[in-house]
Amino acid sequence: ALERLHEGEDFLYALCMVQKAYLASFEGDAQSMRHYTDRALAALPEDERYLRGMMCQVQAAACFNADPLQSKSSFLKTVKLQCGLGNKTLSCSAYCNLATVCANLGHFDEARSYANLSFSLYEPRERRFKPMLSYAYLAKMACAYEVGSFDEVLDSYGQLESVSAKGIVPERYAEAQTIKAKALFRIGSAEAAPLFLEALAAQGPGALQGYPTLPMVRDFCDKHRMQAIEQAASESDRRQVRLFGYALAYFLGQMSRCEEACVFAEALNAEDRLAKVHALFVAALFSECVAQHASAEVYLDEALLLCAAYGFSETVEGNAEILRPLAHRMAAVRGREAHPLLIRVSAAPAVSSAEGLLTDRETDVMRLVASGTTIAEAAAQLYLSRDTVKKHLANVYAKLGVHSKMQAVALLRERGEIWDR
Repeated sequence: ALERLHEGEDFLYALCMVQKAYLASFEGDAQSMRHYTDRALAALPEDERYLRGMMCQVQAAACFNADPLQSKSSFLKTVKLQCGLGNKTLSCSAYCNLATVCANLGHFDEARSYANLSFSLYEPRERRFKPMLSYAYLAKMACAYEVGSFDEVLDSYGQLESVSAKGIVPERYAEAQTIKAKALFRIGSAEAAPLFLEALAAQGPGALQGYPTLPMVRDFCDKHRMQAIEQAASESDRRQVRLFGYALAYFLGQMSRCEEACVFAEALNAEDRLAKVHALFVAALFSECVAQHASAEVYLDEALLLCAAYGFSETVEGNAEILRPLAHRMAAVRGREAHPLLIRVSAAPAVSSAEGLLTDRETDVMRLVASGTTIAEAAAQLYLSRDTVKKHLANVYAKLGVHSKMQAVALLRERGEIWDR
């Protein structure tokens, strides 16, 4: 088509530029995204608000990897400009893109807000026909993971797949797979490692946007050492890829990378919250390993203070196993002056038996839940109201110190309180 069309002479030329920009965005080609959106915006009529709006969003997405905070700022401008135009599709796209950018940065309150705004545009029965909502479900996954709501992570992943029909940009789909794998890893599911490996093989940079935990990186290193060595040596200007490389280097014992990892952590903007915290974790581990103990303490203190300020519960819990030796040393020296979060990380996980802890009725409820019974079905079988069953579940969560049915079931199976039939 472009061989027959000329810039400024035919609207179809502008439309071709739009399509080229869309294709570039699906391929994650930031340079081409910028190039074609510039040409599309120059060629599109001023009153062509829908296509111009979508090109502004592709422009904002183009700078995400190089400068995610600038990407957020650009999407905020598109939301302000476009959401008053009365076009649901344009508004939904703007909200969804902004939700995923905020979630990746660790700005979870904003991510939830924009995701909910996108859902509010459509009735529940309409939502499964709106592929753009897959991005809102991705943002929901990231937010749910951070508060330890693993059931919601898995439910949102199912919703993402149902609305997208894999139409989501491949990098974002790989990111969703990693977040799902993190939830599965935390509940001890054997499905976690293969899923993460699949995401990494299909779309590595996208998979790493889901911030795999340090135990996941260690296990990948142990099981795929040659691949880990290659990944650690690869160079990239993408912050998640570099972060993964430094974490691999630590587990591979490449202590010569210590200074490089520390410089990387220090250079990250504190508002790039998730990346900053994870990079500080890695810098702390490196520093401790090369006997730079004072630096290790500074890095871990900063990371935990950020986690406390931002409410990063699972970022702490999911990485605590690896950080525990350093945290234990620091807490022992500081005693009562140690920060509560440092004490929490330094303490060994509770292993008390659940035997005798649950009432008979709570155990009955959990056995039904473990077999796949719904709350409504459990209520009918036990001759209880749904609210009573929910209350029993809440009591079980509190007693076991978990946040979801899947965690509770996994723990009770481990303790031998319930079993597969």
